[in-house]
Amino acid sequence: MDESGATLYLHVFDWPADGKLAVPGLKNRVEAAYLLTDAAHKLLATAAVAGGGVTIELPGQASDKVSSTVVLKVAGTLEINQPAASPAAKPADKPAKKPKKSAKKE
Repeated sequence: MDESGATLYLHVFDWPADGKLAVPGLKNRVEAAYLLTDAAHKLLATAAVAGGGVTIELPGQASDKVSSTVVLKVAGTLEINQPAASPAAKPADKPAKKPKKSAKKE
């Protein structure tokens, strides 16, 4: 990754039923997208999403039944919109401690 561009390897475990892979927050211009297993590097269609992000049009079936890899080449230094931080989660209530039994000597 440098000023000339970056290559991202997107591992897809759950192939989207609608064939659209969302990459939220990516601000860079996409230069190429293709499946890693495709020796011909047939380009996949991409579309920028308003507010940052990209959608990649995938083929109907995954190239691997466990994990398919999409190669995404982007222009320039990688720029990503970070999601807003969520409020800190409250710790779960701890169960009440049982009172200790005192040992009485008779």
